[in-house]
Amino acid sequence: MSINPYINLETSSDFQVFDFISVGKNILKKRAVFNCIDQKEQLYNLAL
Repeated sequence: MSINPYINLETSSDFQVFDFISVGKNILKKRAVFNCIDQKEQLYNLAL
């Protein structure tokens, strides 16, 4: 398995949303979103 960096990475200004393209057998647009669910405890939800 080869590991290649994501060259088409785009981020929101607050770095909570990441858009990128995954290239394998197919080309897929993907998004990762971090949402703060508890500021005091610094807990985040990661949605893919």
